[in-house]
Amino acid sequence: KLLSHRQSPGALAALDQERWWPCGKMDVQGEELSVADIAQAPGDPTQIVRVTAGPHEVAVQLGASMIEGWVVVRRLRVVAEGKGDSVEGRLLAFEVPVDSAAVVVCDRQPLMRALRPGDREAALADLETRAPRPSVVALARRVEVLVIPSGDGDGSYPVYALQAAGRTVGIEVDFTT
Repeated sequence: KLLSHRQSPGALAALDQERWWPCGKMDVQGEELSVADIAQAPGDPTQIVRVTAGPHEVAVQLGASMIEGWVVVRRLRVVAEGKGDSVEGRLLAFEVPVDSAAVVVCDRQPLMRALRPGDREAALADLETRAPRPSVVALARRVEVLVIPSGDGDGSYPVYALQAAGRTVGIEVDFTT
C-alpha cells in the first residue's frame, strides 16, 4: 500500500528505513536463485546464488524516492524460511544491470525447464505488467517468480549472498546505489 500512493513529507521523514516489511513467501524448488532485469530471460548462469530448496520469505526495506513524495523499494531479501534473524553477513555475488526499472528473482533451473523457448517471450511480457508493485507470480508448472520494482529505476545493483552459520541462506539486492 505504501508503494502505491504519494506520501506527505512528514510521512516520508517518519518512515522506518531499517524495518524489513514482509511481502510473502516464494517456493524455491531448485538451488539457483537468479536475479535479472525484467525484460531479460533469467538464463545467465553467472547471475545466480546457490541456496537450498524450500520456502523462502520475501521482505523489503522502503525509503523515500529521489522523486519527491514517493516511497520505493530500497532493499530486497529472499531468505530461507526461519533464517532471516540468523543472517550474520553478506558476500557480493554479482551486479545486476537493470534497464526496465524492475527485476525478476526466480529459481532458474525449474523455470528454464518449465518454459519452452517459444513461451519465454510471452511469459516475460506478462511479468512486465506486474512491475510497478512487488508480487510473486506462478508461471508454467507453478514455478514461482518474484517481480519487484528496482528502487528509483535503472542502473546496476549489487546482489549479495546472505550467510548464516557458514551457509548461504538467501539473497539481498541493494537498490540504494
